[in-house]
This record gives sequence, structure tokens and C-alpha cells, in this order.
Amino acid sequence: MKIEKEQKPIIAHTASYKVTGKVFIPPGGRISDFISSTAQRKFIAVADAVVTDIFGKEICKADFLELNRDEIIFLIPGGESGE
Repeated sequence: MKIEKEQKPIIAHTASYKVTGKVFIPPGGRISDFISSTAQRKFIAVADAVVTDIFGKEICKADFLELNRDEIIFLIPGGESGE
């Protein structure tokens, strides 16, 4: 059985890095609800990820990475950062 998911772009900031990519959430869902629902999991799956340092230098790209939710300082739905 396939579970329906939507891709939502995000920008997550940690103390040392910015991670941009896509998370997969239920159709019509909100990213804040998704993050709250992952409280029992330590990591958030991010697809098409790009990691940069605080100066904007690209560190790596990955088709998939696991982002430690305890390291996230703030998270912005993609396209809303003013960049």
C-alpha cells in the first residue's frame, strides 16, 4: 500500500549549517504539523539536499540525508526566506 505524500521545500538552519531540500508530508499538511509529528524520531528525511556553511560555501549535495532535529535552530518553508 502506497502512502500519499507531497514534497515541500524547506530551509533549515543549525548552528553551523544551512540545509535546503524537500521533506515529504501528507497532502494538504503543514510543515509545522509534520515537524511536531516527528517528535519521537531523532532525524528528519530531506531529499535533494544542499548543505552550506554559515558563509554560504557549499559543503555537499545529497539525494537524501537525515537531519538531526535536535540540531535545528529554525526551519523555514522553502521560498519564504527572502533569498
